[in-house]
Amino acid sequence: MAIDFSENSLSRLRLRWALQRMTRPLQKIAPLRLICEDLNLAEPGEFDFILASNVLHHVADPATLLSRLSRWLKNEGLLRIVTYPR
Repeated sequence: MAIDFSENSLSRLRLRWALQRMTRPLQKIAPLRLICEDLNLAEPGEFDFILASNVLHHVADPATLLSRLSRWLKNEGLLRIVTYPR
């Protein structure tokens, strides 16, 4: 599942995911559910992997967001944070 408040970003991801599936036909690439929504409003889930890419500067309280995302992970899940270098 991918959540983003930008439909444009989700459209690019949809294209990249489709290209991965076409160029790697022998690999098992799971379907991807895309949701256009604000992370603050999203329902929690249980995820193996969460990638939060360039979102921290968009929220008023990054610590609260990181805490929420970490609670959404499965026991051995991985949370990857990507942000701008400055």
